[in-house]
Amino acid sequence: MISESSQAAPARGTRGVVLVLGAGLIWSTSGPLIRGIEAADVWQILFFKMLWFHVALTVLLVLRYRQMVIRVLFDNIRWTTLAALCLVVSNVGWILSITTTTVANTLLLQAATPFFAAMLAWVALKERSGRSTWIAMGVAIAGIAVMIGDGAVDGRLFGNVAAIVATLGFAAFAVVLRAGRMADSTTALWLCSAIAFGVAGVMAGDFDVTLRDHVLCFVMGAPETGVGLILFTMGARLVPAAELVLLTLIETALGPLFVWLLFAEVPSAGTLAGGTLVIAAIVGQVVVGMRATGARRSPS
Repeated sequence: MISESSQAAPARGTRGVVLVLGAGLIWSTSGPLIRGIEAADVWQILFFKMLWFHVALTVLLVLRYRQMVIRVLFDNIRWTTLAALCLVVSNVGWILSITTTTVANTLLLQAATPFFAAMLAWVALKERSGRSTWIAMGVAIAGIAVMIGDGAVDGRLFGNVAAIVATLGFAAFAVVLRAGRMADSTTALWLCSAIAFGVAGVMAGDFDVTLRDHVLCFVMGAPETGVGLILFTMGARLVPAAELVLLTLIETALGPLFVWLLFAEVPSAGTLAGGTLVIAAIVGQVVVGMRATGARRSPS
């Protein structure tokens, strides 16, 4: 007789996959939203996006923790601040990259985040990675080198470097979460959004943007980033880590496609070649991880 728990497991897994795919689909609209901006500059976009993201996170935290919210925000404050600063660097790098190079370049370079995180964890936390991970890192770095070299030729070097900075920032955020043993990363996101819109406000100088641009920034800040984060967090609890990495590649695949269909932005041959190496490295590493997990679970 099949137990209720064994019957519920596939349903939980399916629900997790749907949630993570939903998050990736929502996040993949960031490129078209940025390309739809009329006149707002980089700092104005970052200010209004992070302002609305901050508002959404504040509401979420209040609903989740109610009268305990202040205590939660200041718990483990040193690690929370460090994680938030890493995210600020990532967000600034992302906005600078996506406004100065193609969406494909930005997303494909950011797809290498797991490998940067593994390298940083090796340096900072002395976490050892297997041979397959190092091989995958080498392939991914080769792909990154191809894209950066291509960017130097066609004048998009700054955008590619900014994407690398964004990727390093997010990888550092992931490592800090592990080092600080932070149970809830939402507090770091909340502090990050506060710092980011504060810095962007100083750099922007003025906040005179069109209604269209303000609406697009609101969509990027609250529904796109906020709802996507909620779906991803819910789904991540139900999906194995290896599959989770693979599922998040939907953002990398759909983002450039949407921009190509809506704005005729075609990635260069170098971007496609380098991006293929990065994606192949990720998929290969995920497949190896899933096989290793399956071998451990199988009866001897």
